[in-house]
Amino acid sequence: MLANALLPGSGIAVSLVETALGKTPGSLKPADVVQAISNPDSLLKLKDLEFRHSETLVKLAYDATAALAKVQGDEAASARNLAEVLFRSSDRRGGSSAWECSCTPSR
Repeated sequence: MLANALLPGSGIAVSLVETALGKTPGSLKPADVVQAISNPDSLLKLKDLEFRHSETLVKLAYDATAALAKVQGDEAASARNLAEVLFRSSDRRGGSSAWECSCTPSR
């Protein structure tokens, strides 16, 4: 499911909302959620879903936050590694810094 590709476990949340709103699995659209929020009956169904599945939803939120933190940590490590490579390559060419060799405009 596309939702799981975006955030781990988000497919479970989407499935719960689809079931609460009586939608066919895989057919939920953002407009359906907007409509449900503005419809008192559907809003009650969503609040009931939130109440009945609060532990699952909290765990999904925690897992999503942990996954995002891991991605951010991986990106920071990649940036540090790239900076180190650029710095080392500039030292071999006699440049005083990585930024000097990569950011100086050519004429």
